[in-house]
Amino acid sequence: CYAQCLKVQQDHVESLTNIGQVRHALGDVASAQDAFHKALQLDSKFVPAIVNLALVHQDLQQLDISVSLLEKAKKASPDNEHILFNLAVILQEKGEVQASIKAYREVLQLNPHHDGAKTNYSALLNSQGEYSKSIDTLLANSEVATLSAEAANNLGVAYFQERKFDDAVKSFSRALDVDPDHAPAHKNLGD
Repeated sequence: CYAQCLKVQQDHVESLTNIGQVRHALGDVASAQDAFHKALQLDSKFVPAIVNLALVHQDLQQLDISVSLLEKAKKASPDNEHILFNLAVILQEKGEVQASIKAYREVLQLNPHHDGAKTNYSALLNSQGEYSKSIDTLLANSEVATLSAEAANNLGVAYFQERKFDDAVKSFSRALDVDPDHAPAHKNLGD
């Protein structure tokens, strides 16, 4: 379908970006990168192409390039939680904990229910010894029963460190209710 659009109109930025996304999903990173570059030659400010090119660079472990592209996209679309979340994840991959924490906070200001941001942010808080903040983050606008396995496990870790053992066990059990094969929760329960 997208290829047909390009036969009719060679300079269709959205079609090039969509082709890049399909090729990336199929694992053809070089063709995806080429499609995104062609799209950006036509419109250097087309945010979807910028973001998707950043994700290709992430897959190639070219994290500095990925961050640079996502920061460019963020300037063009500062309230886009998808951009901010990807930026936070890549900053976390780079080991830039404080910058990642800041980006996760920005995501949660835009969408307090963003499960990925809550989960990753709480894990970073736990790694920094900020267990009560982790608990507050995970329980803000949600109940334990609605948390993902990873988030429930993170909550259990925070409760355990706060010496709230009954709550920790309940949280680890919740993680296993969601995903019976969740290895970290099994480990934390001593299974």
